[in-house]
Amino acid sequence: MTERTTILIVDDESKIRRLLSRSLETEGFDVAVADSAMSASEFLKNGHCDLIILDYMMPEIDGMAFLAELRKKSSIPVIMLSAREEIAKKTQALELGADDYVVKPFSPRELVARVRAVLNRTMPKPAAASDTMTFGELTIDTASHTVRVSGEEVALTPKE
Repeated sequence: MTERTTILIVDDESKIRRLLSRSLETEGFDVAVADSAMSASEFLKNGHCDLIILDYMMPEIDGMAFLAELRKKSSIPVIMLSAREEIAKKTQALELGADDYVVKPFSPRELVARVRAVLNRTMPKPAAASDTMTFGELTIDTASHTVRVSGEEVALTPKE
């Protein structure tokens, strides 16, 4: 994969942003940060990310309201991050379209594992390698088990 995966961290706590940034960058991700839903919206207008880690409780616009608006126009995977562990809040976030919900305090290692799991489910898979190999006039199709020379199929035994 030539393109690196970009994670947008949206949290009003600078300590959390720094901790997550370091953890994700160490694991090979590119990281962008936003300290509010407003600055995250601005980033998304001009930039690209593959996943958002979104704090639930932020001033002005909370994470749930931001998620609801985001889902109207985008399917970017979102992992909610919150100190609120009530089942009703978790359920609400998942019903609004969050892909996962992590309760603070959290293990950075676990969060990175959850990021990888969500990305594995949501990122497009690379195209499979072609089943056809061509060497000059010789074409071998491993899917159909056929060989052609100058466009003409060559009769082969099953073992060949």
